[in-house]
Amino acid sequence: ATALPIPIKFESRKRKIQRFLSLSNLTIEKIWFPIVKTFLETYLKDEKLIYEYRTAWRRINLFMISIVWEQRVFPVYFELLSKLGSSNFEEQSRIVKKILPIFNSYKICVLGDREFCSIKLATWLKYQGLCFCTRLSLLSECPNCGARFKVPALWVDGWCHRCFLPFGEMVESQKGIYLTRF
Repeated sequence: ATALPIPIKFESRKRKIQRFLSLSNLTIEKIWFPIVKTFLETYLKDEKLIYEYRTAWRRINLFMISIVWEQRVFPVYFELLSKLGSSNFEEQSRIVKKILPIFNSYKICVLGDREFCSIKLATWLKYQGLCFCTRLSLLSECPNCGARFKVPALWVDGWCHRCFLPFGEMVESQKGIYLTRF
């Protein structure tokens, strides 16, 4: 408000800015989405990688959707969640639906953090015509005896079938983050 060049008092300038920012036409969809669409048309021509994640700082819970472009992340949409903790399928699908119109003429692959490893979400994204990758930290073999593991979907017992070491005790041996494409 101090930098606004209007010959009125500081408090009046502050109120003018507050009224301006509270206008119903100033929404992310109406202001930011056209900028993103122009950016896409100008710089990005091929497949898009959309990165969705949720993060929390103290009492702020932020859900963010971004485009990965030239090893950078370009924000597309964000929403402050009213609760603390992980997001659920309803929140995830509702937020992704908001950005789909921007990308209707592009092939999209959604990359999600470990919070987004939901079969329900993967199925829904596939139904929307999107591919889905999730970052999962997986072990391919037992750190105790070296036995190769079956596909994670077939893990039923919760331990190595050769030495019977429980998966919970293998956590210290997990290295790296792997992409799993649904």
